[in-house]
Amino acid sequence: MAAELKQQGNAAYGQQRWQDAVDLYSQAIEAFGSERNDEEAGAALANRNELAIKYATDDAARKRYQASLDVAQKAATKSEAHRTEAQRSRWEQSGTVQGSWYSRVVRAVQQEGFRPRPDGGLSVSLGAWEECRRGMTEVDRQVAAIFADGTMHAQLFSSSSLFAILDCILIDPLGFHIPGLGGRPGVAEKLANIIANEAMQGETLKYWQGRVWPADEVIRDLNEQIPLKGRMMIRRITTSLIQGRIIDAFIMAAKGLDGPAIHGYRLALSLLEEGNRQWAHEDITERGRIFTVSFVRNTRALLMKALMDAHHNAKTPSAKQAFRLEEIERIAHDILDSDLPASLLANRPEGYRIAFQDLPRWEATACLAYCAAERAREPFSRVLDGKARFANLEWAEQAADLYDRAAEMMEDSWHGKRGMLWCAAEMWCRAGGLSVQGLKSRIDEARRIDAATARFFGPLGPTHAPRDLALFALQGAQLCVQSGTSPQSIIKPIPSAYLPLGAPESSAISVEEWERLSGDIGLLDTYRPNAGQAVGPIVA
Repeated sequence: MAAELKQQGNAAYGQQRWQDAVDLYSQAIEAFGSERNDEEAGAALANRNELAIKYATDDAARKRYQASLDVAQKAATKSEAHRTEAQRSRWEQSGTVQGSWYSRVVRAVQQEGFRPRPDGGLSVSLGAWEECRRGMTEVDRQVAAIFADGTMHAQLFSSSSLFAILDCILIDPLGFHIPGLGGRPGVAEKLANIIANEAMQGETLKYWQGRVWPADEVIRDLNEQIPLKGRMMIRRITTSLIQGRIIDAFIMAAKGLDGPAIHGYRLALSLLEEGNRQWAHEDITERGRIFTVSFVRNTRALLMKALMDAHHNAKTPSAKQAFRLEEIERIAHDILDSDLPASLLANRPEGYRIAFQDLPRWEATACLAYCAAERAREPFSRVLDGKARFANLEWAEQAADLYDRAAEMMEDSWHGKRGMLWCAAEMWCRAGGLSVQGLKSRIDEARRIDAATARFFGPLGPTHAPRDLALFALQGAQLCVQSGTSPQSIIKPIPSAYLPLGAPESSAISVEEWERLSGDIGLLDTYRPNAGQAVGPIVA
């Protein structure tokens, strides 16, 4: 209950419903207190007080929340330090190359003669890694010293280092890492200080403190500063402002703070769109690279994926409502309807076309498939009553078709392809209509891609719901084949049932209901307390 309230508070924050966020955080604080979870209570209290200070309407309220915040931040810092250290440790370990997917590729190249395809998905991931390393190296060189008061001696508004890091985030976040750089510490701190100091010197903090300014007001305010600061400096400040929003949102997402991450991505995207609208009369070289159609399109894809991840991570139907499938679908269709112009792709390396043209299309198609699959699974929210529940067959077939389409678009070495193949197999099991041989062929292909991907990126994990259902289904169907059923027999749509111990499968679904379904083999996905999941034949 407490965790759900905190999650709903994060969602309200992401939707800019500030008072709702404060109220939900307050309820979470009380609930965490009942559960004696001091660290989580402190984190929720800090979130609540920081937000309340920002949007308080009078000085007395600000002072009251500030006093409480000083106490709350001690507990919040303890919890946050644990999460941040774990995250930083992972990124820094990957930066030393040892144990990272990148190190495994390098080893294969050096010791086994392996050569990634120049136009392949793995080359895109390698390019993202190299961009991050280049950006982090430039950040390290850019900052000469950080002083005790947080100020630093550095070259500011030199956007190339942040652009390199952003290219990594926009193309493949798995390439993000904090390099060791010869043992010199503090690269992550330097990056944070560059963003913070550029915000201070550019006087852009006002846009996020107090009320959050709408994008059109921000761009108008920046326009009004041109006579004083010059057009070129204002464009650099604008670029820094958007870069900081995206990098901060990415870090928030990595910490599992879905609401603030989505809020940050939305702010960045709204500034990009509004800047392009108000400055449409300017050549793109004046507006800056950050306003190019490729950058805006990939930023839109970041928001889309963040919404999908938040929806997936939400534990209850009410929490999922904060991250609506309709918005994910709208963004996905916007991406699919906005191919890059041929003039932009001309004379570009193949990797550029994959990263900024093909990859957003892959991801948009995969997100549409996710939305269809979520609608297909909706009947399973009532699966705990001991009765078999079928997926929405129309949505399941649509999801399966979209997952097939996404997988077909992806080159074999792209690390996301195996997930598409397993999800497609799961949805075809739910929709029905595959032969036993057809299911086996799909699973053989998914296993082939999975094994090739695991060589560098590791296995999917001991539990992976789409894969597990497909494998259980094949196992059950092959039992029927061993009993004399033809491998060309058609598998009916597979339902799920949560059965009490000792309850027979026949109590979940009647023979008459099975016979109304087209197909030859009936399989039931069951889950029993203390016995786990199984998919076995009911009617052959």
